[in-house]
Amino acid sequence: MISTNSKIYLAGHRGLLGAAINKQLQASGYQNVVTRTRAETDLRNQALVEQLFARERPEAVILSAARVAGQQAVSSQPGDYLQANLAIGLNVIDAARRWGVKKLVYVASPQAFQTDFNQFNDKDFASVKGIVAANMAMAMAKRSIATMCQAYAAQHGFDVTIAVPSYLYGPGESIEPSVAQIVPNLFNIIENARERGVQSVELPGQADEQQDFLYVDDAASALVKLLSAKTNADPVAIVSGQSTRLDQLAANIARLLRFEGELAFSEDEQAFMPYSDVDTSVMSSLGWKAKTSLSDGLQQAYHWWVEQRKKPVGFAGRAAA
Repeated sequence: MISTNSKIYLAGHRGLLGAAINKQLQASGYQNVVTRTRAETDLRNQALVEQLFARERPEAVILSAARVAGQQAVSSQPGDYLQANLAIGLNVIDAARRWGVKKLVYVASPQAFQTDFNQFNDKDFASVKGIVAANMAMAMAKRSIATMCQAYAAQHGFDVTIAVPSYLYGPGESIEPSVAQIVPNLFNIIENARERGVQSVELPGQADEQQDFLYVDDAASALVKLLSAKTNADPVAIVSGQSTRLDQLAANIARLLRFEGELAFSEDEQAFMPYSDVDTSVMSSLGWKAKTSLSDGLQQAYHWWVEQRKKPVGFAGRAAA
C-alpha cells in the first residue's frame, strides 16, 4: 500500500501536468518525491533509466513524462515524436516492474484512444478511428505503451493504472507557436489579430467540435488520488464533465483578450479528437470531481499567458518532460 511515507518517482515533473502533480504531492503530505531533469536522466536512454531505479528504488512511479507539441510540430516530425515517446514508456515501465515498484500510474492521453476510449479492450482496438491525422504518431506511441501496461499487468500481476485525462490546459503550458496546444494557440492567434486591428480572424478547426477541457490542477489531484487506489488495468477517465464547443472556447478567450471582431473557422481540419461520453465511475467511486470551471480556468491560463509573453523569445512556457 502506497502511503505518504513511500518513495515516489515522478517522471516529467517540469511539464505542464508534472509540475502540477509535484505541487499536489507536496500538498498531500508526500515527503519522499524523487525527480530528475532531462539533463540529469534522459528517459530515452535505457542505461540511465536503469541507473536511476537501481539507485533510488522507488515504491511507486507516476509517469507523466512525454515529448509533446502542437499539431504543427508533431505532423512535421512524426518519427521523432513516435520514437521518443515509445522509448520513454518502454524504459520506465520495464525498469519499474523489474525493480519491484508496487504501483505505477501511467498518464496516457485522449489522442491515444478511439472516439470512445471505453472501447480500448474491444476486438477493434487496432482501429485508428477518431484520431486526428496530425496526432497519429503521438497517439500510436501512447496507445502502445498503454497496451504494454496491460500486458505487464496480465503476465506479471504488475499493479498499474492507466490514467486518461481529457484535454489539459492551465498555467505551465508553453505558448511558443510551434508547440502550443489548443488553448494557448487560440490566445496567440486571437491576440495577433487584435494587435493588427483586423475585424475577422480564421481559427483552425470546426466551430461545432466538442471536447472536455480539464484544468491541470484538477487533473493532478485525480492522479495523486489514483496513486493509493486499487484499480484494474482498464483506462481510467479523468474529465471535467463539461463538454465545450470550439466556438464557445474561442469566444471565451476573445472576451479575455478584448477582441471584438468576428471569429471564423477553417472547417477543413479538426482541432481535436471527436468528443464522446466516458465512464467516470472509477473517479466518482474515489470521491473525486473537478472543481475548476472553464471560465475560472481560462482566467488563470490567461494570467500565465500574459506573464510568458513578457519573457524573451524561446523562454516562454515549460517543456513537457
